[in-house]
Amino acid sequence: MSSNKPVILSGYVQLKRKRFWVTRFAVLYKDRLIYSESETDIEIRGEYKFTDIEISQAKEKDEDIILLRRKSGGEILRINAKKHAKWFEKLQSCCDNITGYRNSG
Repeated sequence: MSSNKPVILSGYVQLKRKRFWVTRFAVLYKDRLIYSESETDIEIRGEYKFTDIEISQAKEKDEDIILLRRKSGGEILRINAKKHAKWFEKLQSCCDNITGYRNSG
């Protein structure tokens, strides 16, 4: 999972895909968030470009979460906000810089 672009933030995060919380290695760049199974995994498992997503915070079943929702509909990525508070701030900042407006929060 290498890129020539500078990394804003990286580390293991709790993601919810469908029904289960899983730990994945996420990398935040200025224009996108990508994640893989682990730091050494070269296969990208998910990619969210900030020109195509909306970011918000929500509460689901008493859990604070960060939602990344594709504007085209359908796919949603959830990040555990309680465990990863700094991610929302960085995601929001990157998205604001790309889209020129603030997503809901």
